[in-house]
This record gives sequence, C-alpha cells and structure tokens, in this order.
Amino acid sequence: MPPSSVRITTSICWTGRQESLTFSVDGNEAHTIPITNDMKEFQRSFHLLLNIAVGGRLPGNPDDTTVFPQTMYVDYIRVYEQDGFTPAAPPSLDLDEETVGGSAGEADPTSAIQEGFDGFGTIKFARFGAGGEPDWFDSNNAVDGEQSVRFNYPGGSWGGAWIVMDTSADFSSFSNADLLFALNRPANVTGIEIKLEGANQTSDGSLFLENYTSTDLGNGWEEFRIPIADFVANGLELDQIAVPFALWNPTDADGNFPPVDILFDAIRLE
Repeated sequence: MPPSSVRITTSICWTGRQESLTFSVDGNEAHTIPITNDMKEFQRSFHLLLNIAVGGRLPGNPDDTTVFPQTMYVDYIRVYEQDGFTPAAPPSLDLDEETVGGSAGEADPTSAIQEGFDGFGTIKFARFGAGGEPDWFDSNNAVDGEQSVRFNYPGGSWGGAWIVMDTSADFSSFSNADLLFALNRPANVTGIEIKLEGANQTSDGSLFLENYTSTDLGNGWEEFRIPIADFVANGLELDQIAVPFALWNPTDADGNFPPVDILFDAIRLE
C-alpha cells in the first residue's frame, strides 16, 4: 500500500431484518446508518461500485486548484456471509416511489409554458431534496392561457423541482436571449434559487431571484427576465440542455424553509 494512503473498510451489516449499514476505517466503526423506507435498494441484491469521481454537483467542476492525476489503489475486496443468516424477503418494487426525482402530484408541465412557445419539446416534472421537495398541481390562477402550475413546498428542509426535456437540446442559439417567466409567491418568500442544467450533470447555472428586479403583472404575479448569459457565467454549458427551468429552496428573510405554494407561468426564451 502506498505510504500516504488510508485503508478503508466498508461493512454492510444486516441486523435482524436487514436494518442498518455500518462503515469502518482501519477496522474501527465510523458510522452506522439505519436502512429507512427510502433505502429499500439495500434490502435487495445489489453490486459494489468503486470509482474516482471528478466534478459533479457536490464538489463542483475541476479548476486550477484540482490536483491531477489521481489514483485509487484497491488491494482486495472481500464479501462475507453470516452463518445461519436468512434474509427477509425483499420489498416489492415501486418505480415511482424509488426513482430519484420521481413523479409527485398531478400537473401538466406545458401549463407553465408560454402559449405558442415550443422550444422545450416534450417535457415532464422531476424533483429532489431532503424532505423539502414540492408536489405539483395545476392552478386556474394564470397569466397566460387558462392554467399555471403550483409547486407545493412542505417546508422544513431544502428541496426543489424542475422541468426536464425528454430530449436534450443545443441552446447555443439562445446565448444572447433571455429566460422569461411569471411567478406568484407569498410575501414571506424572499429568496428562490433558479437553475438551468445540462444533460451531463456537471453543467449547471444557478442564480437567485432576489438579485433580479421583476415587473409587476398584477394580482400577485411578477415577471422575471434573466439573461441566459448569466447562467453561462455561473457554469452552464449550452450545447446539451436538459433542464430549462428549475425552482429550488424558497426561503424567508431568516433563511428558513417555510411551507409555501409558488405558482409559475408563461415560461419562454426570447
């Protein structure tokens, strides 16, 4: 083993009815995680994956401070079976429940798109978070057409939802365009993160609505106009756009996540 390396041992321990995962470093238990209802994949057959991940949502893209090359040395992998242990039957598979960003609520995402604008193709909703991700519903309170979309955020933690295109598209022709949309939010919501994302999951541009001035449309609605160049300046690459609109983390003046309904409508590029 190279002198600067650390030997890491991960033990996947099923106690009773496959109830927990235990991680160890050099034989010393470091952390135990209970297997909850949103971790059912560990109660079924699964495989091990070892890799060196470069870039991504958590660490961000590599920059001038990133050290290359990097190497991972694998001495051995051992898998043990406990004598006399009979695992419980695996839970039934529910794809909607166990798919990250899966369906929740009922709404037609095209209700939020400006009538006559077809630049996003076939679209659907997806979501993710730590319990603060919203459900989605149609709303008869609209500024364009008959319906808008309502995101119902439960509050208490971070989360967001977005429009995803069935087929990613090259938005390079929109490099000098603006993203426009109408928003209707409660007065206690002072901060919202808006994001556009590429298909490769290492390209995204995240901005905050409190840094932009809106136009009052009346009846609680406001219109935002944000240059696509601003998203590009924050890391978005336009050649393979997959998420043309996302709303994350509505917060109040104290930075808390309140339970709120946020309506949006008339999304388009121009």
